[in-house]
Amino acid sequence: MANPLDLAIKTEKDGIEFYTKAANDTDDALAKKMFLSFVEDEKRHLEILQKISCDEYVCIADIENYSPKENLKTIFSEMSDEDKKESVKAASDIDALQVAMDMERKGYDQYMNAAKAADDEEQKKIYEKMAGEEKEHYELLEEAKSYLEDTGNWYMWYEHKFPT
Repeated sequence: MANPLDLAIKTEKDGIEFYTKAANDTDDALAKKMFLSFVEDEKRHLEILQKISCDEYVCIADIENYSPKENLKTIFSEMSDEDKKESVKAASDIDALQVAMDMERKGYDQYMNAAKAADDEEQKKIYEKMAGEEKEHYELLEEAKSYLEDTGNWYMWYEHKFPT
C-alpha cells in the first residue's frame, strides 16, 4: 500500500487538475466560481501536505478558521442576478459533479485514515480539519447536483439557506 501522505499529495494534485479542467469546461458562472474556489482549497491542502512531508511544522491554528462553504456563500452573494439565472445548463456538468463527489469522498476517507494513523496530535487535528473541508466540498457538490436535477425545488430550498 502506498504511503498515506504520498497518496494524499497525489489526490490533491489530481483535484487541482480536475477542478481546473472543470472550471474551464463549464459555461456556468456559479459552477466556474465553485470549481475555481476548490482549486484554491486543493492548492492550500497540497501546500500543507508538502510541509508535513518535509517535516516542517504546521500549526492547526493556521488552518482551522477556514470553511469552503463560507467562502462560497461570499462568492454566491457577489454574483449578479443574471449570473444566478444563467446557472448550470449542461448535462455534462452533472457527470463532472459526480466525479468530483467521488474524489471528495475518497479524499475525506484518506484524511480520516491519516488522522487515525498519525502519532502527532497536531498532525491528527490537521488531517481531521482537511477531512472536514473535503466533506464540505462534497456537500457543496451534492447541492449543485441537486440543483441540476431539480432546479425548481432547489431554488425554494436554496433561497432560504443563503443570504443573497
